[in-house]
Amino acid sequence: MTMLHDLDVKCFYFINKACAHPALNFLMSWITDLGSGEFIVIVALILLAMRKKECRLAGILLLAGLTLSYQIVFALKHFVARPRPFAILPGVTNILNETGFSFPSYHAVSAFMTAAVLSSLFRKHILFFGLAAAVGFSRVYFGVHFPSDVIAGAVLGTLLGYMIVYIARRAQFPSRPRSSIG
Repeated sequence: MTMLHDLDVKCFYFINKACAHPALNFLMSWITDLGSGEFIVIVALILLAMRKKECRLAGILLLAGLTLSYQIVFALKHFVARPRPFAILPGVTNILNETGFSFPSYHAVSAFMTAAVLSSLFRKHILFFGLAAAVGFSRVYFGVHFPSDVIAGAVLGTLLGYMIVYIARRAQFPSRPRSSIG
């Protein structure tokens, strides 16, 4: 466990310190907001207002995904109770004023859930998952999450997103009962 923790801390410092640049701070603040619940609600409401059935479905699935994500992340954060990096590591560059626990990253969960839902419906995998990865990177860049918080959030968010899409498709097109011969 110590080796994984050491790797997590080394990766954290590399992103938080070696990649830090004043010009990136502005860009990263925009990117990190793409994973916020507020931004995703706005996207969902815009999709709900559109005429295309796929867009409205995406809006509904995003709202359902955010609700589920929030509940799961809230429970995990309080169960694991991992402090944020800026609270326990020396010399962390921390620009954001975040509170609460670190594991898993809610921004990563919501960004990757959104990427899974949108890429399932609109087939733009590289775009949506690239943006989600940038959100995760920004959370480490700002010193509010360890890389492992973001990786766990990415896995959880992706699984939740694909699960929600799978359930929606099953509800729309339930399998037909097999005919019994006999």
